[in-house]
Amino acid sequence: MLRHLITRRTCAAWLGLLGAMPTLAAARSPVAIVLACDAPGGIDPQGYLVSEKYDGVRAVWDGHALRFRSGLPLAAPSWFIDRLPPEPLDGELWLGRGRFEGLSGTVRRLAPDDAAWRRLFYMVFELPGAPGDFRARAARIEQVAHHVGWSQLAAAPQRAVQDRAALGRLLNEVVRGGGEGLASFLRLRDGV
Repeated sequence: MLRHLITRRTCAAWLGLLGAMPTLAAARSPVAIVLACDAPGGIDPQGYLVSEKYDGVRAVWDGHALRFRSGLPLAAPSWFIDRLPPEPLDGELWLGRGRFEGLSGTVRRLAPDDAAWRRLFYMVFELPGAPGDFRARAARIEQVAHHVGWSQLAAAPQRAVQDRAALGRLLNEVVRGGGEGLASFLRLRDGV
């Protein structure tokens, strides 16, 4: 399945649901995040960047606190929080393919399990509020991850695909390997 991580308004317009989309807990989270929706059938993937859609738990870092997508705080160990950069990040906490249940149990605890948190990754795919088109933000995510120099903070690898056949091959490769699917980001001309 190809999902787009796009603005709420664009997703709603695609689905004809403007005003009927679920709202984020904006009062609890100072960072606006992108939401996923299914890509329209027949979309031409040329010019998009595509990554694996991680089967993880969405985590938003506002530069000070790590939160669930709902805006509620995540009980992460202080050593994990201390390694995150001062700029906002959006991504998935991830243990690996096929390990969602273990991950969910780890991140939903009220008191963090240190050993369990040392095994997970923060796969970053967006910089909330950062300037530029997605290609520029993706490059910046790679710079941030490299600068932090911590294996648990990773830029979600982005790939360009030339056509629907290449997209289909990539999707099949990810799904055969136990992945959930693909996510893509719209080009600058599409407003993201």
